[in-house]
Amino acid sequence: VGDGTFGKALRQFVGHKVGMLAVLSFVHFVFCVLLLLSHIFGAGWLNMKTGLASEANGGRFSLTKLWKAYAPNTDERFAPWTTQGDARLFGSGGEGEVFVTVPLVLRVFYYSILLDIEMLYYLVLAVVAFWAFWFGEEMIVALSILDIVRMSPSMQKIMRSFTKNLSMVMFT
Repeated sequence: VGDGTFGKALRQFVGHKVGMLAVLSFVHFVFCVLLLLSHIFGAGWLNMKTGLASEANGGRFSLTKLWKAYAPNTDERFAPWTTQGDARLFGSGGEGEVFVTVPLVLRVFYYSILLDIEMLYYLVLAVVAFWAFWFGEEMIVALSILDIVRMSPSMQKIMRSFTKNLSMVMFT
């Protein structure tokens, strides 16, 4: 590299490995957050609305019916140990059912995060990318950038050829 302005700038740029790593991890974190937000306001919103619309009673369900479905024939098994007040919880002798209403916040969490594997993936990706930016460790940055390998078709082919050859070597 020559002694010109470009050569000095290049030496300075290469000499600041930590600075470049911080910039790279910050840019990756920003893109991960953008991916997460696009999923939240796109498919995630649709999944949540579909799940909430599919509820029959608006988050209200019967503990008595749930218990009967989970443990059938509980009338006979638990009869000696239950009192008159507890009998209706097990569905024996009580005329009323016990209902529970799940709060809207928990139902939204269930439909938008727990049932949507892509939302979980983007959340974990954003958290790992934030850790990579915050701590600046090379291993965390490498872990967070593995998403690029997963998304890029050419990188998938490279990884497939490497892992295929690795498995052939392992089996010999």
